[in-house]
Amino acid sequence: MAGAAVTLVLSPSEEVPNGWDVRWSFPAIVDVPNCTFNIASQRQPAYIHRASASFLTDLSEPGIRQSTAALSASSLAQVQVEIGFEDDSIGICGDQYRRELIGHASRRILAWNSIDPSCGQQLIEREIPLYGVFYLVCSPADWITTDSWLRRERISFEPMSVSGLPEGWRMACVHRAEKLTAEHRQHLADAPEANDVPLARLRLVGGSRLLRGGTRLFAAYDLPDIEVESPSGSLLEATGLQVREVPQHLLLDVGRLGVRRFVVESFDACRSCFDIKVVSNGTELANIRLRVADPEGEGRGITRDFSLGFLGFPRSDLGGLRGATVALPRKDQTDGGWHDDEMLEAAASIVVAGAGVAESGAAQFLDTLASRGSMSFGAARDQLSRLSCDATPISLLMDLRARGCLEIEPDGKGHFVRLHSLVPSLYALPATQEGLPLFGVAGTPRLAQWGLLQRNGDFLPTVEGAVEGHLPALRLAAIDSHSVEDACAAMGFKFEPSPARDIAHWAGSLKQVREAAESGGAESIAAELGHLHRLKADSARFVPAGEPHMSIGPESGAQLFRFDDPQAAALQLYVLGVRRADGTSRYSHVRDSRWGVWISQLAFAEMLKEKHGRNDAFPWPLHYDPQARDVWVPARLRPPALLERALALCAGKGPAIHYLSAVHRAGSGLDLFDRHSGQIVGCASLVYGEFVPGHWLRYSWVPDETARHIAALLGCTLEPFARVGASRGLETVTA
Repeated sequence: MAGAAVTLVLSPSEEVPNGWDVRWSFPAIVDVPNCTFNIASQRQPAYIHRASASFLTDLSEPGIRQSTAALSASSLAQVQVEIGFEDDSIGICGDQYRRELIGHASRRILAWNSIDPSCGQQLIEREIPLYGVFYLVCSPADWITTDSWLRRERISFEPMSVSGLPEGWRMACVHRAEKLTAEHRQHLADAPEANDVPLARLRLVGGSRLLRGGTRLFAAYDLPDIEVESPSGSLLEATGLQVREVPQHLLLDVGRLGVRRFVVESFDACRSCFDIKVVSNGTELANIRLRVADPEGEGRGITRDFSLGFLGFPRSDLGGLRGATVALPRKDQTDGGWHDDEMLEAAASIVVAGAGVAESGAAQFLDTLASRGSMSFGAARDQLSRLSCDATPISLLMDLRARGCLEIEPDGKGHFVRLHSLVPSLYALPATQEGLPLFGVAGTPRLAQWGLLQRNGDFLPTVEGAVEGHLPALRLAAIDSHSVEDACAAMGFKFEPSPARDIAHWAGSLKQVREAAESGGAESIAAELGHLHRLKADSARFVPAGEPHMSIGPESGAQLFRFDDPQAAALQLYVLGVRRADGTSRYSHVRDSRWGVWISQLAFAEMLKEKHGRNDAFPWPLHYDPQARDVWVPARLRPPALLERALALCAGKGPAIHYLSAVHRAGSGLDLFDRHSGQIVGCASLVYGEFVPGHWLRYSWVPDETARHIAALLGCTLEPFARVGASRGLETVTA
């Protein structure tokens, strides 16, 4: 089944005795909660299964019927599946459509999963386990030969009377995988050659790995599970560890399962090294060592030289932006901290919470990053999946980056490859609480440092709740900035007086990014491109292109494209096409796809003005509520990372997410209704008609001057997001 990415899953039916529900699984390469499978022109929803990091098709009657038909068809040939991801919540992944395969196979091997029974148990398609039971699912034609072969080879098995499979399909339970020879395994799996079979397997699954002094350790708050494949009657020995075996599946009494999983519930705090063994009749079959890092302390790993240039492009030195600190300002320095006329009295918006920040999964993840110094993007994403409850890892990482808690390094194509930790810092916010200036936290603190901040007698700490799984916003009220600077020096923190304004004045503009794209890149890309999509500018959604080659529309001066990276499976590339003044085109990779979205969007807006007289479209309106000091923008138009940093550092937190719908047209604008609050929150320009209903981002506490400067960098004009309450008493809409 080379090239097949969609695999079979059977769930025990809750409706039919001895019945199975046929489902399909696909790896969760995109951090969204659901997707759709399109099989034979029939759409079927699929939902994220966090424990297995995969999407599973739903259990509706039409969905099961469609999945069963696909299983039957796969015995004759490969089955094409179009998988669609629709992301409107954070504006990062974008809409994606992928063509994948259900592999051609008339016989499939399945075994019970051993992840977590609380997440549900299924039979999953996989390799033959070393021990215990597994299952064969066979088409009618294959069953005849498989049944006779099993009997001829004297392999113990039991034909099963089941329902739910395609008509004529059969299922058999093979009782003892350990009795199979290497040649048996080769035949059943249709493998090209036979491989040696070990006596046992012992793995550490999941957990957060740290590297210290050349030794790999695990964080005490994110220990791995222990997965065992061993003979019947063997024991797991783990001196110093308290482990609990995940219960095996009990629906069918067919014998022992081959894969067992153990959860580490506690460990001897006086030890840091634990030997784990699988023992059978006094003989050690396999062993592995678990090392646990010291949970205390403020030690930090070795960081790599990395920063962002004034256009947001990565630099391999420390001369740009790192967190809340600009090392080498490109423009004139601003003087001191925030001005009095920029300060907002924000006491009413603060929510005091009793829990500390250190208890959050996001803070634990930052602790891991700080202790390592840097870590690969894949390892970071996997740990966040374990620690962040229902939060999507990419959403959490974007929030932490916006708040200056870490930096994300892309490669030359724009793929995220590495995360970098930052020295912790305190910085001044353009706000006060009961007359006292407020300060936010940036950088990558260790867990002990969060507690140190909250216990410091020089500060009045408040914690504002965050989206589930995200990092709460810790703000510190102090008498003045001098006392904060002294405290920072004592704790080893940096101090920044007004980073949001400084970054906004230091950053480059969209015009400069476009000029860089026009001066570089290639004249064309001749290869056929897989899953080629173009950005549809009226809604900032990606839609399939008509042909597998990039071309800029005749009326537009720029176009953003996305397609599969031919050298990296399951990853996409963003390429910006721009038309120069002489009529020639240039195509170049975009390391921050948000610049590409904005360039494509504004080229569309300029065309609307020149060709269709839409003076309201260009310059593009960026909405701002001067009374609340909120900047509102659709999630699909999320600002580039550099400019988002300047916005987020105004309030010490990432943007709030609102789902807005257009209630009715109000003159030259659209009244927008917030589904959560049940209120009309403002009036937006008509050019945003295709962005509602949809998710919008609200950046808080942004001073007028900073908002205007960021709008100018984007090539926008700052337009009021009229507060309806000022004239209509905050009209409430009811269903």
